Amino acid sequence: MDWLVEMAKKKQVANEAVDMAFALSLSAPVSKVVQVKSIRLLECSAKCDPARMPAPQQLSITHRSRASRTGTTLHVTIDVHVHTQGDSGDPTIDISSVFLLTYEIGESHQFEQINLDAFASLNGMFNLWPYVREFVQSMTVRMGLPALTLPVYRPPTDNAKTLQAAPQNELKTAKSSKSSSSVATEKRIVR
Repeated sequence: MDWLVEMAKKKQVANEAVDMAFALSLSAPVSKVVQVKSIRLLECSAKCDPARMPAPQQLSITHRSRASRTGTTLHVTIDVHVHTQGDSGDPTIDISSVFLLTYEIGESHQFEQINLDAFASLNGMFNLWPYVREFVQSMTVRMGLPALTLPVYRPPTDNAKTLQAAPQNELKTAKSSKSSSSVATEKRIVR
């Protein structure tokens, strides 16, 4: 039966590589033509329970991205939630933030919403990650806790499946048409 487990592991690694290649192929056309204009923090909240801090912590990071385009501007909104919990399962640190990344994109470049969603989820998070890391580290120090340094960002391997399942919502405005959808991914890290 050990060979069956090994085959399953190899198949999982192969599937993860295909999923990542698919997501990258969707985001690549957009990433070739955009330029970052700004990265702004829109919302944030932070809570802690210093009494539980000495215990070993399990770190959980989740994020949700949304992409919308208006004319030559691509807006990527990313919600990031970082929390830790001790062995008892009670949260010890809970930090949430919403960032807006604004990109310049040429009017002549037309993309499907799934391309924009893939770009938001992959490239948007790579562009945002240093800001998230600094924000979390700064907030934990301001709460009187040891600095919490987030690990290197690695995109979830099930990203392409998430993109395929993303809802397609149409939002109409008076001046132009905006399309928006949301892609959620989760990363769990145990320290």
